This record gives sequence, structure tokens and C-alpha cells, in this order.
Amino acid sequence: MSKLFLNLAMVIASVVVAGLLYAYFWESIMHFFVGEQPSRMYVESAPISVLIANEEAERIQGLSGREALGESEGMLFVFPKEDYYGMWMKDMEFAIDILWIDNASTIVHIEENVSPDTYPKTFVSDTRARFVLEVPAFFADRVNVVEGDTVRLPADAVPRDLLNLPE
Repeated sequence: MSKLFLNLAMVIASVVVAGLLYAYFWESIMHFFVGEQPSRMYVESAPISVLIANEEAERIQGLSGREALGESEGMLFVFPKEDYYGMWMKDMEFAIDILWIDNASTIVHIEENVSPDTYPKTFVSDTRARFVLEVPAFFADRVNVVEGDTVRLPADAVPRDLLNLPE
């Protein structure tokens, strides 16, 4: 009888531990099996696969700790409202171009070839922006992107207030 009770207790403990691991680490577990799922956006006609950082923790982490980006990869930071958002190169391993984008999907400022050596300097647009796109260094030059160009944001990155939907 005690052996049956011990086996039952071990099964219950295993289920509880598995449930707790899933509850606390489900996102990491999904990334392990599925990987991060990028979205597609366009800067003028150039396609870019972007990871979307629309939560505070994701925006703080940014590209820090990554080794590189592919030629047509980036990270799109989505902020709650148009404002002056500063970007820095903390814990970065490679240079990037930084593009600030307003609510009208217009590029309002570009910083090119920003090196990790610039940390702790903060880069800020002179114009309010809602989005910041970080792409590999020389991207803007390679695809001839300039301030005033437009972007097509991924549908899953467009904030609700820009969709003109009721709250």
C-alpha cells in the first residue's frame, strides 16, 4: 500500500512541477520548439523580417546580447504614443541603423552605422515618433532610405488607436 501511495505522490508531484514550469516558462518553451516568429514589414519597397518589441521588457532588452542580424532583419519597437524615444547601444555586439517612424508611417529621423562603442550615448529623434526600427548598419544606404520615406508596418504591430477601432 505504501508503494502505491509513493508512486501516486511522485506522479502528482511531477504533474505539479510540469505545470509550474509551463506556467512560468511557456514563452521560452515555445521559442525553443517554434523559434521567434518574425513579422514582415516594408521600408519603401524593401522587405524586412522584424521581431516586434511592444512590451516594456522587450523594448528594454531590444537587440542586446544578439550576435548579429541578417541583411533584411530587424527589430521594430512599438511605443504607446508618439514621443521622443531614446535608443542606446547597451550590450550590443554589432552596429545598426536606427529609423524613427511617426503615426503616419513616415520615417522622421535616421541614425546610420551606430556602433556599440557609442554606449552610453543615447540617440533621439528631433521629431516625435511612435516606432523605432533597428536594422543592420548600412541598410538605409543600401536601400536608399531617407527621411520622409514611408514604411508599411506589419498588421500585428499597428496599435489599436491607429486602426480607428473603438476601444
